[in-house]
Amino acid sequence: MVQAQNKVTKGWRLLQANLGRSTPATSEIPTFRTGPHDVILLQEPYTVDGSLAGTKLGWRAAHAQGGKTAILVSNPALDVVELVKTVNIVGVQISDRTLSVAAFSIYFPPSSDKAELVAQL
Repeated sequence: MVQAQNKVTKGWRLLQANLGRSTPATSEIPTFRTGPHDVILLQEPYTVDGSLAGTKLGWRAAHAQGGKTAILVSNPALDVVELVKTVNIVGVQISDRTLSVAAFSIYFPPSSDKAELVAQL
């Protein structure tokens, strides 16, 4: 099976998904490999012992140990620099030769103090 080379030609393709800490939903991440996604913003990914599960694809991943968010970058043509990693917030700077963008994946648990979490932003 031949996969097309990932080239940034007309912008970047992003996918955002709340996986609900679900094993079946997280197991779908490898299917994104054939999709048109350069950057994947995740909330509530399934974790094993605090580590992100289902992402051993050679992609770059930003995820705090025990965190509730993650950012995966599948396109090797993009440069990634981690900006912040907390339990509820992950931020990265993504760039190519012409554009640089800060991307954040944020999750506020329903039972949390929203004012406190907003202050963390």
